[in-house]
Amino acid sequence: MHLTTLFLTEICKYGEYNYTFEDEKIILIPREDQQYFMPNLIITNVLDFERVLNEYIETIRKTSLSFYRLDSNHQIQDYLFYLIKSLSNDDCQDLISYIKRFIQFLEDKSFSDFNHMKQIGTVSSYDVMARKCEEYYGSETPFTIHYYLEKPGLRIEMPLIRYGISSDKIAYIYSIQRKKIYNNKNCRIKSINTLFNEVNKSIKENRNITPSMLCSLTIFLGMLQSEGINYIKADGFLTRRYGYFEGITEDEKRDLILHNSIDKFFKTFIRLSIQLNNVNISAYPFDIDSYMHIKLEENISSDNILLNDLFNVGKNYKLLKK
Repeated sequence: MHLTTLFLTEICKYGEYNYTFEDEKIILIPREDQQYFMPNLIITNVLDFERVLNEYIETIRKTSLSFYRLDSNHQIQDYLFYLIKSLSNDDCQDLISYIKRFIQFLEDKSFSDFNHMKQIGTVSSYDVMARKCEEYYGSETPFTIHYYLEKPGLRIEMPLIRYGISSDKIAYIYSIQRKKIYNNKNCRIKSINTLFNEVNKSIKENRNITPSMLCSLTIFLGMLQSEGINYIKADGFLTRRYGYFEGITEDEKRDLILHNSIDKFFKTFIRLSIQLNNVNISAYPFDIDSYMHIKLEENISSDNILLNDLFNVGKNYKLLKK
């Protein structure tokens, strides 16, 4: 039970939890001032938990990922503690299942061709570029996908997507992070908004969605389908995000900030389900669990020319000669 003991020691010392045993179950209880936003953490079976922690550490030993290495600067206890940094409400209820899924995220090889930036297609007068980046341990996911629009003398960075892919070919999306739009001379670009704003043509619902975020997500859905991944779970609320707002001590203000962020995240998927034919939301958060469930059916298309082109860039990226 070495790893379980080490995990509990780290969580109680640095996460300020207490824990209790109930038969084979362990319940970790956050400190009182965090209980407003952080639920109890449940380990449903101690022996199973020890086994899955061993699998997790063994995966780190074998992986070639830069930010998951055991050495003098990154020791086992660091990786154990930072496991709790990316929990959804559902994950808190079953840490064993969460760690099993995170191991699958670490082992996933999807989009490995994009460890260096590559072109995946062309839209309007721009080349569409993609790059898969590793994330530091403790982040929501081990990987992000970044998109860029390029033409001579100009590179525009689009919003990145934080994702994980499980062994049963389900894509988990946790955030679409907007970037400021700059060119390679670090000057703000305004004209590119003319292109992105084309996604708002002939649409009345949810027009407050950031167009560039919609564009990045559309490309990513196409790339997922090209990999045979047609089921997505999206969850914009990870419990630890509540504590990231330094200087905001009032719960009501934190609630409002998080509500607006999560609402916009889910509405991005709702907006795409309206504009992309055969992208269907099969369940909303808390219908089944805390995730929004999205299915990608065959023959996805859009009446919006830009979204249709972006989806096809993602869907057909393998056809582009490298």
